[in-house]
Parts: sequence; C-alpha cells; structure tokens
Amino acid sequence: MKISVIIPLYKGMNFLEDIKENMTELASSLKKKGIFIELILVNDYIGEKIKWHYDTTYDVKVINNRINLGIQQSRINGLTISTGKWIIFLDQDDSLSSDEYVKQVNMISENVDVIVGNAKYDLEDLHSITLYKNIDMEKLITEENMLKIRNIIASPGQCLIRKEAIPKEWKNNIMEINGADDWLLWLLMFNNHKKFVYNKSIIYHHKATESGNLSSDYKKMYDSCIEMLMILSKIGYPISKKQKLEKSIKFKYRKDTHSLEFKDYFVFSRQIIDNIIYKIRML
Repeated sequence: MKISVIIPLYKGMNFLEDIKENMTELASSLKKKGIFIELILVNDYIGEKIKWHYDTTYDVKVINNRINLGIQQSRINGLTISTGKWIIFLDQDDSLSSDEYVKQVNMISENVDVIVGNAKYDLEDLHSITLYKNIDMEKLITEENMLKIRNIIASPGQCLIRKEAIPKEWKNNIMEINGADDWLLWLLMFNNHKKFVYNKSIIYHHKATESGNLSSDYKKMYDSCIEMLMILSKIGYPISKKQKLEKSIKFKYRKDTHSLEFKDYFVFSRQIIDNIIYKIRML
C-alpha cells in the first residue's frame, strides 16, 4: 500500500532538509509494515524552483506552479498526480512522528475514510501542548461541533485520508482566500457521511516558526470563512447546517476580536452557551 504525502511550499526552500529527514524516517518505519511513501512537493512561490537531489528510499514528485495558486489549489494539484490510496496534506513547517505513525496506519480498514491523530503544538512562548489531552476525541470532533463551535481539527496534517473519499465539491470549488479550505473539506466529508476514527497517539508536530499562523489573522480567516459559506450555498449544502455555521462564524470573529456589543449577548446567546459547554468538556 502507498501513502501520498502532499506538501505545498511557499518560500519554503529552507524547510527542505527537515522534510527530507522526516520523510526518510517515516518511510523507513512504515516500510516494515509494507507501506510505501510517495512525497509530492508543490511549490507555490514562483520566485524559486524546487531542486531535489536526494538519494531517497521513497518516491518524490515535484510541481512548480507557474503562478501563485494558494494552498487549496496546490493541495489539489498534488492530489491530481498522487498514486497513493491514502493522502496526508502536510504543511511545510510541520512533521510526522516516524515511531508513532505505525499506530495511525494500523487503524486503516475498508470502512474508514479519515483517521484523525493527536498532535503536539508549539506555542509562541516555545512551550508545547498536547492538543487532545485527556479528552474523548470521538465526542469532541463531531459534525455538530464543526458547525456550532469551529474547525475542531487543527490541521489536516493530523489526518490520514482515503483518497477516493475526498469530495469532488471540494476539488471543484477553489477558495481564493487561504484559511478555511480544510474546514470546508471536513464539513463536506461529514455531510457525505464519511467515517471518521480517532487515534490518541501523538503523530503530528506543529512547529512554531517565523512563517506565522494564518488562524491568528482574524480578519483574513473570517473573510475565508465567508467565502466558504458562499461555496456551501452554491453547491446546495443543507440550509439548516449553513445557518448554524454562519452564526457560529460571526460569533467567533466578534469574540476573537473583542468586538462583542451588549446586544450581541442576546443575538448569540445560543452560541455562548454552546461554547461554554464545549470548554467544560475540554477540561
């Protein structure tokens, strides 16, 4: 069996050595299980070209986009030439645990579409946290929470995705504003009744780098979410789900930007209660 690891790069040449080392370790570990790695690098920065000269134990494919296309289109470009039955969308500055990833692939079965692993996150103060510590991931990462709270899956790099389960609606509707494309993917997969399973092992490491974190750019992320809502309307996503999602997006933006007014506590009373219940469950 083959897994395709798709990594979009933007001004990411300085990450190539770390990517090479991480993929070599991962490929060596999974080869013992009869699983082979295909690495697909998609360069979305036209100011430089990827040159890969490493003698590796895994297949490497390189795409140099002719123009800047954004992260979703870059992921889809990689997906188009992938030959693996399973897909990992990994960010350029993050890594996978070569030791623990065996537990991730052990959960592969014919009735599973997405395997969500646990993650370690570096914070700006350089200390790390475990994302789902002492939490029942199955109860936390649900379609209902994706609609009422936020994108509960912090990064697609945590996920091993069955290629054939990726919805055509996601591949055919490219977002112009980066940020919410992975949230769109999960919403469509949940709506299509795809099977999610959860792995408590830490298989993914989000590193704190100078490349920044789009999710902390609240205005840009909000604009990306509004674009996501427009796409969902266009493709006939259920109105009841879209309305719930729209209200939660507006509440989250006002809360994150400290712009809640007195009247908002009545307008968003349901969202406030939902978020309190969610935070209690996170304790």
